[in-house]
Amino acid sequence: MTVTPPAADWGGAAALVAVAVVMLLAIVVGVKLYDAKRKREGDALMVQARISDALLRDFVTFPITAVASGSAWRRSPLVLTIRGSVPTPEQREAVMRLVGQELSRHHPSVRAEDRLVVDPLVGKERARTLLR
Repeated sequence: MTVTPPAADWGGAAALVAVAVVMLLAIVVGVKLYDAKRKREGDALMVQARISDALLRDFVTFPITAVASGSAWRRSPLVLTIRGSVPTPEQREAVMRLVGQELSRHHPSVRAEDRLVVDPLVGKERARTLLR
């Protein structure tokens, strides 16, 4: 005479396996999302550093910063915000032209946003502090 296990035992084992599989999938998805976010932040910092270096090289006397931002979860393009002060509208255009050239050369999917302010006193004030 053979004893067969009750169906409830098989159902309980199947439920336990299903819960374990669902938990494993949740962990895998969480790790993938975290990795995508970390990669996106790394890309933003790389773009920000490259443009900041170019701005420092060519416009060292002006207080200009580049800040990259964007959604960490979506595939929307990064936005690079250029902020600061320049003495003339021509300088403003030169800064944005440089940013556009650098972005088109190395990061064509990044969008630049102009937040520069034209302030005629910027160059003079900076020159005075350098002469002292």
